[in-house]
Amino acid sequence: MSATPTPEEARQALDGYDQQRKDSATASGYSTGYWIGAGVVVAAFGVFTDFNPTWAGAGSTWFSMVLLMVVVLAGTRWGSALLGRRVQVRRPPTGRRWLLALLGAALALVAMLALAALDLPHSSAVVGVVFGLLLAIGGPWWQRRTLAREAARL
Repeated sequence: MSATPTPEEARQALDGYDQQRKDSATASGYSTGYWIGAGVVVAAFGVFTDFNPTWAGAGSTWFSMVLLMVVVLAGTRWGSALLGRRVQVRRPPTGRRWLLALLGAALALVAMLALAALDLPHSSAVVGVVFGLLLAIGGPWWQRRTLAREAARL
């Protein structure tokens, strides 16, 4: 025997479902500490490379490869479990997302080449600090925005 819920009960059930969806989206992201840590690492990398140019050869290459491995590993089930994150189903990127990713990569490449051609003093330190701050401050904001938008879409 099933009973028809009252409008108030239906509203409570829908509100509870919406809150669970928001909580799930929030829990699937990185904590603010990860973003701040990543910003500090990027800033320190730029400053260290600028003030110790001899290290910029072999030392920075292996360091960059280790950081790249950590980022790629964080996208796997095993790596996410090590970081204490919930794993979520990945949806294949749409055509628009691929286009935006390629456009962003092209702009980053042009900016890197333009910065290298300018030969500014302490450019590695400046770029490291700027992108470190961007990660530490803008990363959590961007993640919250993206996850909230994704939760609303589901």
